[in-house]
Amino acid sequence: MTGYLALFVGSLGFLTRAFIESIDEASLSAVEALRATGATYFQIVYKAVGFELFMASVFYFDMREVGLITYMILILAIVLELTSTRLKNRYFPATSTK
Repeated sequence: MTGYLALFVGSLGFLTRAFIESIDEASLSAVEALRATGATYFQIVYKAVGFELFMASVFYFDMREVGLITYMILILAIVLELTSTRLKNRYFPATSTK
């Protein structure tokens, strides 16, 4: 378990750094175009992430960025699941199965 966590943290740090560098180098034209069409914040985030994933995998062939985007989506899903479980246990304790 310790080895797995060490590899996970190391990979996550490297991929996060690579993703941050790609954000710094990216232009804001996609976000500006979405704002001009009247998209909401969540639509901008959804479409911008989908666009970045598409461009990284098909156009740039940057598998490190694709991996990072996939990890970030996975982490977000886990955090949302844990949050919803805690809220369910807190506000609806009779329906929880411990």
